[in-house]
Amino acid sequence: MIEQELSPPTEAPRHTLAKVGLTCRECEVALALLSGRGAKDMARQLTIQVRTVHKHLEHIFRKLGVHNQVAAVLALRCCLENGSSRLSWRWVFWRPPSKPLLLDP
Repeated sequence: MIEQELSPPTEAPRHTLAKVGLTCRECEVALALLSGRGAKDMARQLTIQVRTVHKHLEHIFRKLGVHNQVAAVLALRCCLENGSSRLSWRWVFWRPPSKPLLLDP
């Protein structure tokens, strides 16, 4: 497997993610998550423990109001593309209610 280096995050994504309330290290982990890195790769590249990566991911999930990595990636992409805060990306996950299910015909 070819080892790829994490490119140093530019200030623009960091500034946008800081609006969501992420710390500098959480921004680095979030950008690594966006690039498709696994926890072990993130830990190796950021010179931190895997457990620390998981803690950072927990904090990122909580600050974004999501429960898994897929939702976090969608929210982070939306934040970076639109320069939006955590409250304005939630419409991505909202679905209009379908017809109510009638239990009694």
